Amino acid sequence: MNRRFLPLIIGSLLLPLGWGCNDDPTGPTDPFCSSQPASAIVTFEDALLEAAIRGALGIGTGEDLTCHLISGLTVLNAHNIGIERLVGIQNLTNLTLLNLRLNNITDISVLSGLTNLDFLDLQHNLITDISALSELTNLRSLGLGSNPITDLSALSGLTNLRELRLHSSFDPNPYPITDISPLSGLTSLTILDLSNNTGLSNIQPLLDNTGLGAGDTVLLNNTNVNCTDVAALEAKGVTVVSDCP
Repeated sequence: MNRRFLPLIIGSLLLPLGWGCNDDPTGPTDPFCSSQPASAIVTFEDALLEAAIRGALGIGTGEDLTCHLISGLTVLNAHNIGIERLVGIQNLTNLTLLNLRLNNITDISVLSGLTNLDFLDLQHNLITDISALSELTNLRSLGLGSNPITDLSALSGLTNLRELRLHSSFDPNPYPITDISPLSGLTSLTILDLSNNTGLSNIQPLLDNTGLGAGDTVLLNNTNVNCTDVAALEAKGVTVVSDCP
């Protein structure tokens, strides 16, 4: 073998495979604790996310975050601390509450396996693709407001949702949601916030939603929904917050 290429070959074999669980910090990593021993070390791309997790567990930087240790974490409040990347969080599979609002997150694909989540707040981030949420069928409260989201199709199967926040931002360039057809089958909803979506005019999916009725609240202020449809929704018993007289 040509000696000139030997260092390149050896180097390629030592490249890490990704961030996640690592039983040997100097060797390849696996992104899922499910395929690692309990003693495997969990790593995170984002130092601010790791710091929040350490804080929630009450441990300092001198102690390893092992798969066994993080498996006991059920609640993580990591809002407004500047988190950009979530890689590594897929190993917190026992989380039931996750608050990530007011960060700088764009990619939430690693959340798809957190199927024990009951409460998820992603409001005020930079998320465009929410397809990963389609697997989180235990969710009862979901906050997605003030994100540049237009496609809601991933929400159509989240039939346990009781609270859904999809309001747009208040800045001069809001992110208008226009198609809410995936919401027609979410019959458990009691609170739905669609305010400030100035491009929204058609709420027929809400009129077709057989679960919306007395005791439920829908926010439609600062939208383009006509008052006739607002009245029809109110006729179902829904409390509607709108700009209609």
